[in-house]
Order: sequence, then C-alpha cells, then structure tokens
Amino acid sequence: MCNFLKKMKRVSVHVYLLTSLILSADAFLASNALAIDLKRLTKRYSVNDPSPTITAKSLDQTAKWYDDYPTAKSQREWELEFAINSQYDLKLRQTEIAGVHNGETTKYTCIVGLCSNIGIGLVSGNTATDTISYNIETLQIIVQKQDQFFGQTLIKPRVGLNVLDIALKYSGAGKPKSEGIIMPIPIVGMYSELPLRGDTKLYFESNFFAFKTGKTSYKHTDTSLGVTTTIGEAFELTIGFKNLIYRISNSGGSANIQLDIKQNTPFLGITLMFNP
Repeated sequence: MCNFLKKMKRVSVHVYLLTSLILSADAFLASNALAIDLKRLTKRYSVNDPSPTITAKSLDQTAKWYDDYPTAKSQREWELEFAINSQYDLKLRQTEIAGVHNGETTKYTCIVGLCSNIGIGLVSGNTATDTISYNIETLQIIVQKQDQFFGQTLIKPRVGLNVLDIALKYSGAGKPKSEGIIMPIPIVGMYSELPLRGDTKLYFESNFFAFKTGKTSYKHTDTSLGVTTTIGEAFELTIGFKNLIYRISNSGGSANIQLDIKQNTPFLGITLMFNP
C-alpha cells in the first residue's frame, strides 16, 4: 500500500507539472491571440538495450558493490509535437529505463590473521545486499525555434526541462531499502534537417543537460541521426541510430553510488501527423 501511494504521488507530480506548463503556455498564447495545434504523435522502438554499470560503496567506505550481472530495458519512447506559431514548436517526450543489477556487497575482514571478503549489506538494515534495482522515468518538455536559411530549415535551437522521476532499491537478506527523487533539470539542444529526394529527409538532433544539487549530480546526452520519409498523407517512417549517455552520482543517500548508462542502438520511428 505504501509503495502504491508513493507511485501515485510521483504520477500526481508529473501531471501537476505538465498541466501547469500547458495552462501557463495556453494563457500566454491566448493573451497574444495565438493557439497550440497538435502536429505529430511519434512512437520510437529501439533495437538494443542500454549497457549499465553501478559503482557503490557504503558510507563508511568499507563495503564495496561487485556489479556481476547488470541488465536494463529501454525499448520505447513517445513524443507529442505541438505548433505554437510559425516560430516555435512544443515537444513532450517520455522515456523510461528500468535496470536490475545482481551482484554482491563484501567487506574485507581479518579474523585471527585470516583475511577474506565477507558478504554484508550496503545500507543499514539490509544485512546482505545482492540486488540493486532502479526505474528512471523522464518527461522532456522542449520548446524548439524554427529558423530558416534560403527557404530551408537548417538549425532549430531548443531549450526546456527534463523532469526526472528516479526510484532506487537495495534488496537481499534483511529489510529492503529504497530511495526516490523527482527533479526538473534544464535542457539545451538543437535539431537540423536536410531534404534529400521527394518526401525524404535526413535529420540530426542532440540534447544535453547537466545539473548538480548538494551531493547529487546528473549528466545526460542524447544524440540521434535518422532518415524520415512520408507515407501517404498521415504517416512518417523513420529509421535511425541513437546514442545515449546517462550518469547519476549520489554521495548523500544510503550509500555512495554512481550509475552509468550507455545505449547505442538502431531505432524505428512511426509518426501520425495531424492536419498535414
């Protein structure tokens, strides 16, 4: 019941942030006799899963985590694109990464001259940590400017927020321990496209954010290169390649922990266009 309430609280925060942003934007646009129109709904499917690693030590630096069997899943993302006016677009992009790391936390101990590594808990109350799991949900809210050069779009600079919802859990013998945080982080980036032939175009995009608060820091780069073609009047098909680098470092929680996630993957994108 407690976990359910925590999850509902995180969902409520997401809904509140998104609703507040849309209402604020709508009020601003209404005051300027403008309107927001839905342009595209996109679903992307990745081929390869991320490659994660965890480095962790107890707060007293005596216990060390051995990351023997790390796995992670992040195969889908969706995106909504709205036209604010002829100068700006609004993008809402949601992704999720879930990982499970099976290993062992040990402490080097000597007893009567005999020394060895013995299994212990990474956090207080968790007497033997053998699993670290996490779930990272992101909601990117991006405003993108439309720039023209000789009648063709070359570069579209973008700024926005990345709302992070992170849940971390330590489990094994003893009582499981969990931590969670929700935080909006600024984003900067750019988008560029080049028409090829007919309704086909080559595009490149890159987003970046880095943020530090107290003893917790975040760093994220997300770069994609792809080819998009129009199918009929209402659909677009995209084939491309994505590079993701994600790092979270926290030395102020239950343990000193650093999570590194890398993903290099081909992807397929399907877009439904509104009022093409």
